[in-house]
Amino acid sequence: MKRYIIIIVGIIFLMNLCTMGINSIAEDEEFGSLVEVGDLNEGRYNHTATLLDDGRMLVCGGTGDGKTSLSSGETFDPKTEKWTSTNDMQEPRMRHTSTLLNSGEVLVAGGYNGNGYGYPSLYKHFNGTGNLSLSSCEIFDPTENTFSLAQPLNTGRFWHRSVKLQDGRVLVIGGLNITHGVLSSCEIYDPNLGKWSEVSPMNQARARFTATLLTNGSVLVIGGHNGIEKIPYSSCEVYVPEKNMWFDVAPMNRPRGYHSAVQMADGKVFVSGGFSSPTTPDWSDAEIYNPFNNTWIFTNNMSLPRHNHESALLPNKEIIIFGGSNCYTGGAHSGIEYYNPEEGRWHDTYLVMLGLKWAEVTSFKDGKVLISGGMTCIDASNIAYIYTPPQEEDKGSSLIPGFEGVTLICAIILSFSLINYLGKKQKKQV
Repeated sequence: MKRYIIIIVGIIFLMNLCTMGINSIAEDEEFGSLVEVGDLNEGRYNHTATLLDDGRMLVCGGTGDGKTSLSSGETFDPKTEKWTSTNDMQEPRMRHTSTLLNSGEVLVAGGYNGNGYGYPSLYKHFNGTGNLSLSSCEIFDPTENTFSLAQPLNTGRFWHRSVKLQDGRVLVIGGLNITHGVLSSCEIYDPNLGKWSEVSPMNQARARFTATLLTNGSVLVIGGHNGIEKIPYSSCEVYVPEKNMWFDVAPMNRPRGYHSAVQMADGKVFVSGGFSSPTTPDWSDAEIYNPFNNTWIFTNNMSLPRHNHESALLPNKEIIIFGGSNCYTGGAHSGIEYYNPEEGRWHDTYLVMLGLKWAEVTSFKDGKVLISGGMTCIDASNIAYIYTPPQEEDKGSSLIPGFEGVTLICAIILSFSLINYLGKKQKKQV
């Protein structure tokens, strides 16, 4: 009898062991992986990264020291994990925008050329010497890997936003100008005509805001600041292309600038962190805008306050956050965390990268994410990472999916062993 009890206890123990083993694998797979890939040819931040139709990623412009703008460009091929230099842009620029056109070309618009004369963050810091808010625009041809000049903007600007509308035109919004200060003006580029046209201005002039294309074709602008004291806004507004009009919508629960915004799988917009004021810590909280009923709701806090960070939507509908910094304490964040919308809470990935702010985070079509460049606490980074999200089909890849299946297999094997043992025991007794 004692032997039977020992065998049964052994079965239970091994079943638990199987379950524990599969659980540890699931935990590893849950967070995905982060791998350092080929270095950029030039360290940079305040640059742009744009996914091309052929699967390559175009990186252009930025700065290596905060004072001098770069004209260089390079493409990353995820198949070879190598960077290849393109021809230089026609004009050095940072804090510009790059937008993929329906033709497969990339529109590079505006930006800032410091010419080595310092790195002002606010309008009052401009001294008028060598500081240029650019109106020039360029078109990148991916077949030739070359940049050519396009029609310039009507107003030079940087720290603006560009959004491709559903009809293929490109809306450029707000930003800063060294002569006129913070801008409310907006322009639309028609790639079929190759021309810019001024459209209705925003209700609130702003810089360092976010702009998101909604599922109904409207553009949501969130927060930002006035470019003078870095005091952020909570106000938000929506541009309706069919009416060429801006409409105020519900404000955020907190004023934010230098925050991150990403559209969720259900069409809502997820906003995280951001700058609060020069004398107080950055925000660690996040909130969600529902465009269907014009409301904002708070969700759980991130583990750390962040601004100048980036976010991306993963194929499993979760939202992942990379980098950023905290003005109040200084330093750049190396930790990566993700938000699960079904649970309504944040999780640590336990993945660590170089502490970076102003990095570019761009998704590939397969759901992988490229993190390129950025600024450490000291200088520009030329490091690039690829984050691979967890693959649902790989989890618990056993004969019977999930750790329950493996546990069941262990139980069946051990049960047959017990039956065989008892059978032999009975024969000996007979």
